[in-house]
Amino acid sequence: MEDQPAAAAAVIDVDSKLLRVPDHFIPMQFRYKKANIYIRDCYPHYFDNLWNDLFVHQKDSVLITGTPGIGKSIFYIYVLEMMKKKMKGSVIVLSSFTKQSQVKTCVILRPGQLPARLAEGKPIPYVENAMYLYNGIPNGVKEGEVKTVIFASPNHDFLLEHSKNETMRKYYMPLWSEREVLEAVELLELRLNYDDIQKQILRFGGSVRYILTEDDDFRMEGLQNQEKAMNSIKSFLDLEMCLDLKKDDNDVIHRLFYFVPNMTSPNKYDMRLGSVHIAFAVEANLRNADVQERLKLFRSLQSHGQSRSTAGWLFENYCHGVLSSGINAVAKSLTAGANDLQLEMIPGYHRFFELESI
Repeated sequence: MEDQPAAAAAVIDVDSKLLRVPDHFIPMQFRYKKANIYIRDCYPHYFDNLWNDLFVHQKDSVLITGTPGIGKSIFYIYVLEMMKKKMKGSVIVLSSFTKQSQVKTCVILRPGQLPARLAEGKPIPYVENAMYLYNGIPNGVKEGEVKTVIFASPNHDFLLEHSKNETMRKYYMPLWSEREVLEAVELLELRLNYDDIQKQILRFGGSVRYILTEDDDFRMEGLQNQEKAMNSIKSFLDLEMCLDLKKDDNDVIHRLFYFVPNMTSPNKYDMRLGSVHIAFAVEANLRNADVQERLKLFRSLQSHGQSRSTAGWLFENYCHGVLSSGINAVAKSLTAGANDLQLEMIPGYHRFFELESI
Protein backbone atom coordinates (compact mmCIF):
# COMPACT_ATOMS: atom_id res chain seq x y z
CA MET A 1 0.00 0.00 0.00
CA GLU A 2 1.11 3.51 -0.82
CA ASP A 3 0.79 6.21 1.84
CA GLN A 4 -0.92 9.47 0.96
CA PRO A 5 -1.39 12.77 2.84
CA ALA A 6 -3.55 12.43 5.95
CA ALA A 7 -7.31 12.55 5.34
CA ALA A 8 -9.15 15.48 6.81
CA ALA A 9 -12.79 16.49 6.45
CA ALA A 10 -13.29 19.35 4.02
CA VAL A 11 -14.79 22.66 5.11
CA ILE A 12 -18.34 23.31 3.92
CA ASP A 13 -19.10 27.00 3.48
CA VAL A 14 -22.90 26.93 3.78
CA ASP A 15 -23.29 30.61 2.92
CA SER A 16 -21.41 30.36 -0.38
CA LYS A 17 -22.62 26.82 -1.13
CA LEU A 18 -19.10 25.64 -1.87
CA LEU A 19 -17.25 22.63 -0.55
CA ARG A 20 -13.47 22.50 -0.73
CA VAL A 21 -12.27 19.23 -2.25
CA PRO A 22 -10.03 17.28 0.17
CA ASP A 23 -6.33 17.23 -0.58
CA HIS A 24 -5.99 13.43 -0.47
CA PHE A 25 -6.47 11.20 -3.51
CA ILE A 26 -10.09 10.27 -4.29
CA PRO A 27 -10.70 7.32 -6.67
CA MET A 28 -12.96 8.59 -9.46
CA GLN A 29 -13.94 7.42 -12.92
CA PHE A 30 -12.97 10.86 -14.22
CA ARG A 31 -10.79 13.12 -12.09
CA TYR A 32 -12.31 16.35 -10.82
CA LYS A 33 -9.75 19.14 -11.25
CA LYS A 34 -11.25 22.14 -9.46
CA ALA A 35 -10.55 23.11 -5.85
CA ASN A 36 -14.24 23.41 -4.90
CA ILE A 37 -17.53 21.79 -5.73
CA TYR A 38 -20.91 23.51 -5.91
CA ILE A 39 -23.40 22.18 -3.36
CA ARG A 40 -26.70 21.69 -5.14
CA ASP A 41 -29.97 22.18 -3.28
CA CYS A 42 -30.72 18.47 -3.50
CA TYR A 43 -27.47 17.27 -1.86
CA PRO A 44 -28.49 17.55 1.84
CA HIS A 45 -31.89 16.00 1.11
CA TYR A 46 -30.43 13.05 -0.81
CA PHE A 47 -27.75 12.51 1.84
CA ASP A 48 -30.41 12.39 4.57
CA ASN A 49 -32.33 9.83 2.50
CA LEU A 50 -29.38 7.52 1.95
CA TRP A 51 -28.26 7.83 5.59
CA ASN A 52 -31.73 6.87 6.84
CA ASP A 53 -31.91 3.99 4.39
CA LEU A 54 -28.57 2.59 5.54
CA PHE A 55 -28.77 3.15 9.30
CA VAL A 56 -32.48 3.49 10.13
CA HIS A 57 -34.12 1.17 7.61
CA GLN A 58 -31.02 -1.08 7.61
CA LYS A 59 -30.56 -1.34 3.85
CA ASP A 60 -27.25 -2.87 2.77
CA SER A 61 -26.67 -0.51 -0.14
CA VAL A 62 -27.89 2.60 -1.95
CA LEU A 63 -27.57 3.29 -5.66
CA ILE A 64 -27.35 6.97 -6.63
CA THR A 65 -28.05 7.14 -10.35
CA GLY A 66 -29.63 9.38 -12.98
CA THR A 67 -28.87 11.20 -16.20
CA PRO A 68 -25.18 11.18 -17.18
CA GLY A 69 -23.53 14.58 -16.78
CA ILE A 70 -25.52 15.85 -13.78
CA GLY A 71 -22.71 15.38 -11.25
CA LYS A 72 -23.27 12.07 -9.47
CA SER A 73 -19.49 11.83 -9.03
CA ILE A 74 -19.50 15.31 -7.47
CA PHE A 75 -22.20 14.18 -5.06
CA TYR A 76 -19.87 11.25 -4.25
CA ILE A 77 -17.30 13.78 -2.96
CA TYR A 78 -20.01 15.51 -0.91
CA VAL A 79 -21.16 12.20 0.61
CA LEU A 80 -17.55 11.26 1.42
CA GLU A 81 -17.07 14.47 3.40
CA MET A 82 -20.38 14.05 5.22
CA MET A 83 -19.49 10.45 6.11
CA LYS A 84 -16.17 11.60 7.53
CA LYS A 85 -18.08 13.90 9.87
CA LYS A 86 -20.79 11.42 10.90
CA MET A 87 -18.63 8.27 11.04
CA LYS A 88 -15.42 9.56 12.66
CA GLY A 89 -14.44 6.19 14.11
CA SER A 90 -15.21 4.10 11.04
CA VAL A 91 -13.20 2.85 8.07
CA ILE A 92 -14.21 4.23 4.67
CA VAL A 93 -13.27 2.32 1.51
CA LEU A 94 -13.30 4.27 -1.75
CA SER A 95 -13.12 2.69 -5.18
CA SER A 96 -13.67 3.63 -8.82
CA PHE A 97 -14.53 1.28 -11.66
CA THR A 98 -14.12 1.12 -15.43
CA LYS A 99 -17.06 0.77 -17.82
CA GLN A 100 -16.43 -2.98 -17.69
CA SER A 101 -16.84 -2.89 -13.86
CA GLN A 102 -13.18 -3.61 -13.23
CA VAL A 103 -11.52 -1.94 -10.24
CA LYS A 104 -9.72 1.19 -11.36
CA THR A 105 -8.31 2.51 -8.07
CA CYS A 106 -9.01 1.88 -4.38
CA VAL A 107 -8.17 3.89 -1.25
CA ILE A 108 -8.79 2.93 2.39
CA LEU A 109 -9.35 5.71 4.95
CA ARG A 110 -8.73 4.53 8.53
CA PRO A 111 -9.26 6.84 11.54
CA GLY A 112 -6.01 8.46 12.63
CA GLN A 113 -3.99 6.93 9.79
CA LEU A 114 -2.72 8.06 6.41
CA PRO A 115 -4.97 7.11 3.47
CA ALA A 116 -3.74 3.85 1.93
CA ARG A 117 -3.94 3.43 -1.83
CA LEU A 118 -3.97 -0.17 -2.99
CA ALA A 119 -1.63 -1.33 -5.71
CA GLU A 120 -3.22 -1.63 -9.14
CA GLY A 121 -4.88 -5.00 -9.74
CA LYS A 122 -5.42 -5.84 -6.07
CA PRO A 123 -9.00 -6.81 -5.08
CA ILE A 124 -11.05 -4.57 -2.81
CA PRO A 125 -10.60 -5.91 0.74
CA TYR A 126 -13.44 -6.83 3.05
CA VAL A 127 -13.34 -4.62 6.17
CA GLU A 128 -15.99 -5.42 8.74
CA ASN A 129 -18.33 -2.51 9.60
CA ALA A 130 -16.71 -0.31 6.94
CA MET A 131 -18.49 2.17 4.69
CA TYR A 132 -17.88 1.47 0.98
CA LEU A 133 -18.28 4.32 -1.54
CA TYR A 134 -18.10 3.28 -5.19
CA ASN A 135 -17.80 5.58 -8.21
CA GLY A 136 -19.03 3.46 -11.12
CA ILE A 137 -20.81 0.12 -11.42
CA PRO A 138 -18.94 -2.55 -9.38
CA ASN A 139 -18.53 -6.17 -10.39
CA GLY A 140 -20.31 -7.13 -7.19
CA VAL A 141 -21.64 -5.63 -3.97
CA LYS A 142 -20.05 -6.91 -0.75
CA GLU A 143 -22.47 -8.52 1.68
CA GLY A 144 -22.28 -8.73 5.44
CA GLU A 145 -21.59 -6.09 8.06
CA VAL A 146 -20.75 -3.35 5.57
CA LYS A 147 -22.68 -0.52 3.96
CA THR A 148 -22.26 0.49 0.32
CA VAL A 149 -23.22 3.59 -1.69
CA ILE A 150 -22.81 3.39 -5.47
CA PHE A 151 -22.68 6.48 -7.68
CA ALA A 152 -23.17 5.59 -11.34
CA SER A 153 -25.15 6.26 -14.50
CA PRO A 154 -28.06 3.90 -15.21
CA ASN A 155 -26.83 0.49 -16.32
CA HIS A 156 -29.60 -1.74 -17.66
CA ASP A 157 -27.93 -5.04 -16.73
CA PHE A 158 -27.08 -3.89 -13.19
CA LEU A 159 -30.58 -2.48 -12.60
CA LEU A 160 -32.13 -5.69 -13.90
CA GLU A 161 -29.84 -7.80 -11.69
CA HIS A 162 -30.91 -5.86 -8.58
CA SER A 163 -34.56 -5.24 -9.56
CA LYS A 164 -35.71 -7.66 -6.83
CA ASN A 165 -33.01 -6.78 -4.32
CA GLU A 166 -34.92 -5.46 -1.30
CA THR A 167 -31.69 -4.60 0.49
CA MET A 168 -30.71 -1.99 -2.12
CA ARG A 169 -32.41 1.42 -2.38
CA LYS A 170 -32.20 3.30 -5.69
CA TYR A 171 -32.37 7.07 -6.14
CA TYR A 172 -32.43 9.15 -9.33
CA MET A 173 -30.83 12.56 -9.01
CA PRO A 174 -32.59 15.61 -10.48
CA LEU A 175 -31.56 17.60 -13.51
CA TRP A 176 -30.04 21.04 -12.99
CA SER A 177 -32.22 24.14 -13.06
CA GLU A 178 -31.11 27.25 -14.92
CA ARG A 179 -30.73 29.03 -11.57
CA GLU A 180 -28.33 26.37 -10.34
CA VAL A 181 -26.29 26.57 -13.55
CA LEU A 182 -25.91 30.35 -13.30
CA GLU A 183 -25.14 30.21 -9.56
CA ALA A 184 -22.48 27.52 -10.09
CA VAL A 185 -20.86 29.58 -12.87
CA GLU A 186 -20.63 32.57 -10.53
CA LEU A 187 -19.44 30.73 -7.41
CA LEU A 188 -16.92 28.53 -9.22
CA GLU A 189 -15.74 31.60 -11.19
CA LEU A 190 -16.09 29.87 -14.53
CA ARG A 191 -15.13 31.86 -17.61
CA LEU A 192 -18.43 31.38 -19.43
CA ASN A 193 -20.57 33.87 -21.32
CA TYR A 194 -24.23 34.24 -20.32
CA ASP A 195 -25.52 34.06 -23.90
CA ASP A 196 -23.45 30.95 -24.57
CA ILE A 197 -24.80 29.34 -21.40
CA GLN A 198 -28.37 29.93 -22.57
CA LYS A 199 -27.55 28.41 -25.94
CA GLN A 200 -26.01 25.31 -24.34
CA ILE A 201 -29.01 24.88 -22.03
CA LEU A 202 -31.22 24.68 -25.13
CA ARG A 203 -28.91 22.01 -26.49
CA PHE A 204 -28.14 19.97 -23.37
CA GLY A 205 -31.02 20.78 -21.01
CA GLY A 206 -30.38 19.96 -17.35
CA SER A 207 -27.27 17.82 -17.95
CA VAL A 208 -24.36 20.18 -17.29
CA ARG A 209 -21.21 18.23 -18.22
CA TYR A 210 -20.89 20.16 -21.48
CA ILE A 211 -22.49 23.36 -20.18
CA LEU A 212 -20.15 24.08 -17.26
CA THR A 213 -16.94 23.07 -19.04
CA GLU A 214 -14.44 25.75 -20.05
CA ASP A 215 -12.89 23.40 -22.62
CA ASP A 216 -14.35 24.24 -26.05
CA ASP A 217 -12.94 21.09 -27.65
CA PHE A 218 -14.57 18.93 -24.97
CA ARG A 219 -17.92 20.68 -25.55
CA MET A 220 -17.60 20.20 -29.30
CA GLU A 221 -17.03 16.49 -28.74
CA GLY A 222 -20.24 16.41 -26.69
CA LEU A 223 -22.16 18.16 -29.46
CA GLN A 224 -20.85 15.70 -32.04
CA ASN A 225 -21.81 12.73 -29.89
CA GLN A 226 -25.26 14.21 -29.36
CA GLU A 227 -25.68 14.77 -33.11
CA LYS A 228 -24.69 11.17 -33.81
CA ALA A 229 -27.20 9.88 -31.26
CA MET A 230 -30.02 12.03 -32.68
CA ASN A 231 -29.30 10.82 -36.21
CA SER A 232 -29.57 7.20 -35.04
CA ILE A 233 -33.30 7.66 -34.34
CA LYS A 234 -34.80 6.86 -37.74
CA SER A 235 -38.06 5.19 -36.71
CA PHE A 236 -40.51 4.94 -33.86
CA LEU A 237 -39.10 1.48 -33.18
CA ASP A 238 -35.73 3.12 -32.41
CA LEU A 239 -37.55 5.48 -30.06
CA GLU A 240 -39.37 2.63 -28.32
CA MET A 241 -36.14 0.65 -27.83
CA CYS A 242 -34.59 3.68 -26.11
CA LEU A 243 -37.55 4.07 -23.77
CA ASP A 244 -37.45 0.36 -22.92
CA LEU A 245 -33.67 0.64 -22.31
CA LYS A 246 -33.14 -2.01 -25.00
CA LYS A 247 -31.09 0.04 -27.45
CA ASP A 248 -27.78 -1.76 -28.01
CA ASP A 249 -25.79 1.42 -27.43
CA ASN A 250 -26.45 2.75 -23.90
CA ASP A 251 -24.77 6.02 -24.89
CA VAL A 252 -27.56 6.74 -27.41
CA ILE A 253 -30.19 6.39 -24.68
CA HIS A 254 -28.24 8.55 -22.24
CA ARG A 255 -27.54 11.31 -24.76
CA LEU A 256 -31.16 11.68 -25.85
CA PHE A 257 -33.35 10.72 -22.89
CA TYR A 258 -33.00 12.10 -19.39
CA PHE A 259 -34.16 10.49 -16.15
CA VAL A 260 -36.40 12.90 -14.22
CA PRO A 261 -37.08 11.73 -10.64
CA ASN A 262 -40.38 11.99 -8.87
CA MET A 263 -39.29 14.36 -6.10
CA THR A 264 -41.72 12.85 -3.58
CA SER A 265 -40.37 9.37 -4.46
CA PRO A 266 -36.87 9.84 -5.96
CA ASN A 267 -36.56 6.09 -6.56
CA LYS A 268 -39.11 6.52 -9.37
CA TYR A 269 -38.50 8.44 -12.57
CA ASP A 270 -39.92 9.68 -15.84
CA MET A 271 -37.94 9.45 -19.08
CA ARG A 272 -38.12 12.41 -21.44
CA LEU A 273 -36.24 13.90 -24.34
CA GLY A 274 -33.39 15.86 -22.80
CA SER A 275 -33.63 19.31 -24.35
CA VAL A 276 -35.40 21.58 -26.82
CA HIS A 277 -32.68 20.90 -29.38
CA ILE A 278 -32.99 17.12 -29.02
CA ALA A 279 -36.80 17.20 -29.22
CA PHE A 280 -36.82 19.26 -32.43
CA ALA A 281 -34.15 17.07 -34.04
CA VAL A 282 -35.92 13.79 -33.21
CA GLU A 283 -39.23 15.27 -34.39
CA ALA A 284 -37.63 16.23 -37.69
CA ASN A 285 -36.29 12.68 -38.11
CA LEU A 286 -39.74 11.17 -37.51
CA ARG A 287 -41.85 13.78 -39.29
CA ASN A 288 -42.54 11.52 -42.26
CA ALA A 289 -42.77 8.26 -40.31
CA ASP A 290 -45.82 6.03 -40.65
CA VAL A 291 -48.80 7.41 -38.69
CA GLN A 292 -49.92 3.93 -37.61
CA GLU A 293 -46.44 3.26 -36.21
CA ARG A 294 -46.70 6.48 -34.22
CA LEU A 295 -50.12 5.54 -32.83
CA LYS A 296 -48.94 2.03 -31.95
CA LEU A 297 -46.05 3.46 -29.92
CA PHE A 298 -48.33 6.02 -28.27
CA ARG A 299 -50.74 3.28 -27.13
CA SER A 300 -47.90 1.18 -25.73
CA LEU A 301 -46.57 4.18 -23.78
CA GLN A 302 -49.92 4.78 -22.10
CA SER A 303 -49.09 1.90 -19.74
CA HIS A 304 -45.38 2.76 -19.59
CA GLY A 305 -45.06 4.54 -16.24
CA GLN A 306 -41.57 5.92 -16.96
CA SER A 307 -42.46 7.56 -20.31
CA ARG A 308 -45.47 9.77 -19.66
CA SER A 309 -43.72 12.92 -20.87
CA THR A 310 -42.68 11.27 -24.13
CA ALA A 311 -46.23 9.94 -24.62
CA GLY A 312 -47.51 13.52 -24.27
CA TRP A 313 -44.91 14.73 -26.76
CA LEU A 314 -45.94 12.06 -29.27
CA PHE A 315 -49.61 12.96 -28.92
CA GLU A 316 -48.90 16.67 -29.36
CA ASN A 317 -46.89 16.05 -32.49
CA TYR A 318 -49.47 13.61 -33.86
CA CYS A 319 -52.13 16.32 -33.54
CA HIS A 320 -49.75 18.77 -35.15
CA GLY A 321 -49.21 16.34 -38.04
CA VAL A 322 -52.95 15.98 -38.60
CA LEU A 323 -53.43 19.75 -38.66
CA SER A 324 -50.42 20.37 -40.89
CA SER A 325 -51.78 17.95 -43.49
CA GLY A 326 -54.73 20.27 -43.93
CA ILE A 327 -58.12 20.38 -42.25
CA ASN A 328 -61.60 21.63 -43.07
CA ALA A 329 -64.03 20.96 -40.27
CA VAL A 330 -66.70 22.43 -38.06
CA ALA A 331 -66.19 22.74 -34.30
CA LYS A 332 -69.51 22.41 -32.49
CA SER A 333 -70.03 24.90 -29.70
CA LEU A 334 -70.86 23.55 -26.25
CA THR A 335 -72.58 26.81 -25.32
CA ALA A 336 -76.28 26.96 -26.09
CA GLY A 337 -77.07 29.51 -28.77
CA ALA A 338 -73.44 30.12 -29.75
CA ASN A 339 -72.35 29.76 -33.35
CA ASP A 340 -70.31 26.81 -34.53
CA LEU A 341 -66.74 27.52 -35.60
CA GLN A 342 -65.50 26.73 -39.09
CA LEU A 343 -61.89 25.40 -38.96
CA GLU A 344 -59.79 25.55 -42.08
CA MET A 345 -56.02 25.09 -42.39
CA ILE A 346 -54.10 24.69 -45.61
CA PRO A 347 -51.54 21.85 -45.82
CA GLY A 348 -48.03 22.75 -44.67
CA TYR A 349 -45.62 22.69 -41.79
CA HIS A 350 -46.64 25.19 -39.11
CA ARG A 351 -44.44 25.87 -36.09
CA PHE A 352 -43.30 28.94 -34.22
CA PHE A 353 -39.79 27.64 -33.62
CA GLU A 354 -37.60 25.96 -36.19
CA LEU A 355 -34.59 23.81 -35.37
CA GLU A 356 -32.33 26.21 -37.28
CA SER A 357 -33.18 29.05 -34.89
CA ILE A 358 -31.54 27.34 -31.90
